[in-house]
Amino acid sequence: MSFDSLHMAASALRSQNVAMNVASRNLTGSSEPGYTRQVATFSDEHSAPAGRFSQNIEGLGTRISGVLRVRSELLDTAYRDAASTHQEIQAPESHLAYLEVRLSADPSLSSLLQDLNISLAQLQGDPGNLGLRQSYFRKLGQATAQLRSYDSAVVENQASTRADLGQRVEQANSLLQRLAELNPRIVAAQRDTTGSNQMLDQRDRFLDELSGLMDVQVLTQPAGNVDVLANGSQLLSLNRAEKLTLEPDNSLKNSAGNLVNVSGGSIASLQQYANQELPDLRQQLNQLASSWISQANEVHRRTYGLDGVTGRDLLTGTDASTINLALQDPRQLGHAVAQVTGTNFATTALISDQPLSSQAAALSVPATNSGVMQINGVSVAWNDGQSLQQVLDSLQVAGVRASYRPTTGKVVLERDPTQAGPSDITVTDSSGNLSVVLGLAGQPSLVGGQGDSNGLAALDQRMRSATFGPGADRTLQQSFRDIQSNVGGSLQTRRQSGQSALTALESAQAARSSISGVSSDEELLAVTRMEQAFAAAAKIATVADEMLTTLMQMGR
Repeated sequence: MSFDSLHMAASALRSQNVAMNVASRNLTGSSEPGYTRQVATFSDEHSAPAGRFSQNIEGLGTRISGVLRVRSELLDTAYRDAASTHQEIQAPESHLAYLEVRLSADPSLSSLLQDLNISLAQLQGDPGNLGLRQSYFRKLGQATAQLRSYDSAVVENQASTRADLGQRVEQANSLLQRLAELNPRIVAAQRDTTGSNQMLDQRDRFLDELSGLMDVQVLTQPAGNVDVLANGSQLLSLNRAEKLTLEPDNSLKNSAGNLVNVSGGSIASLQQYANQELPDLRQQLNQLASSWISQANEVHRRTYGLDGVTGRDLLTGTDASTINLALQDPRQLGHAVAQVTGTNFATTALISDQPLSSQAAALSVPATNSGVMQINGVSVAWNDGQSLQQVLDSLQVAGVRASYRPTTGKVVLERDPTQAGPSDITVTDSSGNLSVVLGLAGQPSLVGGQGDSNGLAALDQRMRSATFGPGADRTLQQSFRDIQSNVGGSLQTRRQSGQSALTALESAQAARSSISGVSSDEELLAVTRMEQAFAAAAKIATVADEMLTTLMQMGR
């Protein structure tokens, strides 16, 4: 009995000592990232049956049957899903924030365009002023340079995003390789019944990191190793890890050269940002530049500079990376338009809203019943039942502005450079005699002098018009502000979504820590209980020892 008591006490002392060591390890390991709380499991020790037919098995104390990690695979999966979502939202944030700063930094294109419009308005008051022309050129150069700088910012952002993406792919490769090295060691440790908890903690940390990079599926095999897959593509199998390669189009390929599609996590998010969001932004800037170039040139080609030359482009380039001034000499800036001024065609002032037929007596040459007049090759039908104003209004479709000036008694045709057609004005009658009636026949197409600002006014009107943007319903300034708003809105949405995702991640981590984490108070209480059990076992050993000593003395 005393020997059994000593055995029981010894086994209890050993077991409680191991349990206290586990609790102490929990306390020291609580500060280590990814440490999993461990618990010692006990089992009873029994003596062999006393005889062949005996059913009595006496207890001989307790022993440690194992040290288990307290872990929930379900909570691990929930945490990794949350980590994947959080990183997916957050990864492009710094890149997008950089673009927002670049697009909003002073002077922004919006403010430069505003200054440009003001400068153009000032120039209309004195179109021959070289100082005002040089000021307009300088501001136009600043605005186009700013748009080019935005394109450069997007290109830089694409490069930095790819570098970031490349680093994360290398990080994923490193994690997969470490997991491949751990897998066989864990299998061997479990087979040889040696401790593997530290390696399992390390493996879980690697899997946590990997899940932030991409959405992975983790399959635990019966031998204890894990397989890792991404959208069905095998990334890890026992000790073999795929080496992922980042292709020029930002796609991923495995060691065999097969495409690996990943979803979730920072890698998938940066792929989407680099391949869709940035190209879309650059396309918006290119569309803005292209529209600015084409519409400014469309008007400017039909205007005349101080040197009397027409047909010039104001801007050169095709997109945001190449837009620039096409002119170097401010005197070449078109300011005037072609005009045809008719002779006095009436003996007295006409009433512009009365039919021509009712005012035939006042006309130097009475109008025929009807006819067709061509303005710059465009046919305009008329009849003498129309009023003078109706006839003049019908000429607008031919790319001119027509007006009757009662003070001089003349009809004036002025080229509208916002409309298609040649820069000058030609007038011919296909039938009827309207050009003769209005005193336009044989009159030359002349260019206004230095004081003529009609070309500048037309350019100003076009640059302020709502003819820009994807729907051709926004001004040039509004189109750029739309781009700014899109970038700022995307960033704000990411930040708000990122905060929600962070809250979900913290919640998942808290749930996991409630199972796997270490509570210092609980561990200290456990140590206290074990110390008491250890003391009790020591007391048993002392009593048994005293009993044996007494028995031995009695036997003498």
